[in-house]
Amino acid sequence: EELDPIKIIEKAINKFEWYGFLDGWSSFALGYWTPEEAFDNLEKYLFHMRVYYKGERES
Repeated sequence: EELDPIKIIEKAINKFEWYGFLDGWSSFALGYWTPEEAFDNLEKYLFHMRVYYKGERES
């Protein structure tokens, strides 16, 4: 699955994953992260959220 930044951002917004999303992008905006780090960290965050949601549904 190719990583489309717009789709990643839409997923974050659609799933109400605001905290990690805004925290990561505020770090990017303040210059703590490069664009590559921002996308990498957002991708990791979304992956962990998917695993968490899946675990919640199965329990």
